[in-house]
Amino acid sequence: MRDYGSDFQIVYRREIAPEAEALEQKRQKRVRAFYRNIALTVLGYALVFGGAYVFDLYRMYLDWLAFAGVVGLMIAFFAISRPGTQHRNDVKELVIPPICKMVGELEYQRKPKGRFRLEAFKDAGVVGSFSRSALEDLFTGRYRETGFSMVEARLKKRSSSGRNKSSRTVFKGLLFEIEVPTQFTCFAIMVGDKGAIGNAIVSFVRERFGGLERVETGHPNFEERYELFADDPAGALKLLSGGFLDTMVALSDAAGRDALNAAMSNQRFLLALPHRKSLFEVGRLHRPLDHLEEDLEEIVGEITIPHRVIDYLHGERPKLMP
Repeated sequence: MRDYGSDFQIVYRREIAPEAEALEQKRQKRVRAFYRNIALTVLGYALVFGGAYVFDLYRMYLDWLAFAGVVGLMIAFFAISRPGTQHRNDVKELVIPPICKMVGELEYQRKPKGRFRLEAFKDAGVVGSFSRSALEDLFTGRYRETGFSMVEARLKKRSSSGRNKSSRTVFKGLLFEIEVPTQFTCFAIMVGDKGAIGNAIVSFVRERFGGLERVETGHPNFEERYELFADDPAGALKLLSGGFLDTMVALSDAAGRDALNAAMSNQRFLLALPHRKSLFEVGRLHRPLDHLEEDLEEIVGEITIPHRVIDYLHGERPKLMP
């Protein structure tokens, strides 16, 4: 894995630092706007609800006051959070493109807008069933002559029971789509969860593809963590050699997980890497940009996660997460 340390110093001083001073001035104005919006919110609620209390209007206008309170909270939340959102977006637009250029053969879209094949993950069962999705921070590129895409995803599933409706997060983390140079015709899925979630995934995929069989790999460490299903067991065993199974075990260890869901489908390796923390976030509103260079060192590590996944596929074992 290439060390980007010296290159990063050059890129930062040449392309990022000259713009950071002006952005710091914007940040300070937005901090003032943040506190001003809080003060206006408190004042507005004090006038409305304090006035209702003083003039004893609660009984007559209770419904209207409740409605005004809810709408006011929504407006206040948007107004208070907007300066921070604007600042984060501006910092991303400043720092990530030059870092991608430094890494080489890497493109970035803050909002994927249909450029990531999320349906491939749903169809393959890698992330289970979901009804709502939110994608951001799409990186596409090539490394070691291998094409890849990585996106940060939050997937939710809605459920209803009578009048009660709810939604739960079924996946939060990174999704990877990586080219497989070897020609293959089989479909194979590796399920890390052997409980109810894993059974639901296998049931869903079997229903969609049909004819999937449980494949015994003879690899003790892999078998302890994963279940492998394929529509062509012999073809899957030929494709997924002992070295690849070692990689899946090593990747799960490096990610701090017992196992990771993955699939081989249509000349692509699909991998889901759960992660609680939101990655690629830089530019906290209350953190001066004097610390930007320090913060970006972690961002470089996060952006190059797919490079290290590909290193794993080549048998190397660098630190996966920054």
